[in-house]
Amino acid sequence: MMTTAKVHYQDGGYYVEVKASVAAQAPIKAEVAAPAPALSVPVALPVDAVMSEETETACRDTSASVPGTYAIEVGEFIGKNALVKGKKAVKKAGLMPVVGPGGQKVEVMLRIQVGEFSDEGAARKMLNKLRKVNAGLFMLKDKGGTFRVYAGSYFEHQAALDEQKRLSGKGIRSELKEATVPVSTYVINAGCFATEQAAKEKLAELERLGLKGKVLPPQ
Repeated sequence: MMTTAKVHYQDGGYYVEVKASVAAQAPIKAEVAAPAPALSVPVALPVDAVMSEETETACRDTSASVPGTYAIEVGEFIGKNALVKGKKAVKKAGLMPVVGPGGQKVEVMLRIQVGEFSDEGAARKMLNKLRKVNAGLFMLKDKGGTFRVYAGSYFEHQAALDEQKRLSGKGIRSELKEATVPVSTYVINAGCFATEQAAKEKLAELERLGLKGKVLPPQ
């Protein structure tokens, strides 16, 4: 099942469209036609649909919500694939995962660049071409007036390569460019434990499954 959202706002007189999807490979997709410093706009991860599927639990918040109980927090997760893997590990340990907001980190992403244009009209024609093949798309204008068109941004190298190959099959040539951007992260909270020792034992089990975390004390 796919979930897609669009957000519109004005940035320096330019139109911004952000598209997000919760598919198996969840690239960050956006259309931007404005000058944008590399570290100016946080990247929102598509986790709303994941959170909406969760059922109510005793310790649902980002810390233990029941007096006298301990909870576990694991993460921080960047990208949909990492979040999904974390949820599966928590469920494997017999706990109900609850997704909450983490902090922000500066991470390297891969952008699929499909062209550089001195004319905005030509750049927009490329955007329309990408739209017709259902690609992620955005456009950035540098200080020199050059418009660069991209077919999406990816945290995962293989996902970027797969999309690049798909676009090549449709006659669209591209190259991968690294970009450093601030991203929102997410954590997973789980469990209601009567003692700190019980919480630590369960955390050790999660760590054996490849997760890192901490025990949250009672509120």
